[in-house]
Amino acid sequence: MGAFLMQVITLEQLLRREIHFSLDASGLQFRARKGVITEAEKVWLIEHRETLARELQTSKISSCGVYLLHALWDAGYRLRLVASEREAGYTIIPTGQLIKGEDFSVLFQLYEVHHDEAVAVLLEACALAQIAPERWHTDAGRAYHKGLARLSQ
Repeated sequence: MGAFLMQVITLEQLLRREIHFSLDASGLQFRARKGVITEAEKVWLIEHRETLARELQTSKISSCGVYLLHALWDAGYRLRLVASEREAGYTIIPTGQLIKGEDFSVLFQLYEVHHDEAVAVLLEACALAQIAPERWHTDAGRAYHKGLARLSQ
């Protein structure tokens, strides 16, 4: 197993335990409630921060919310935003079939921990694309392809 693959597995395991990250111009930052992360895990994250940051940048993953969205899409789900009473104001509803071999329990843990961050990402995308959040699942693909067509002109 390659070194980075082992890091991704470890990062995913950590993300399932309410460890949040953000990646911006100042670098990769982690935050967690006291007691969620062990001292050994903290040392591991510090030692691998630059490698993880490069790999996340290459994958265009800048936050836990984006990480969750990619995990759901990679697992074969389409995503709907439905208005709700959650703090985020919306709930992401994955639809479709899970790709064979994907681990639902891992996706569920990531969903539980990072759902509201993922909603914030989708709401920002909706605002930028001028799409009503309730129409994300139908209009986002068209907006994406329209944007690609503009870029290729």
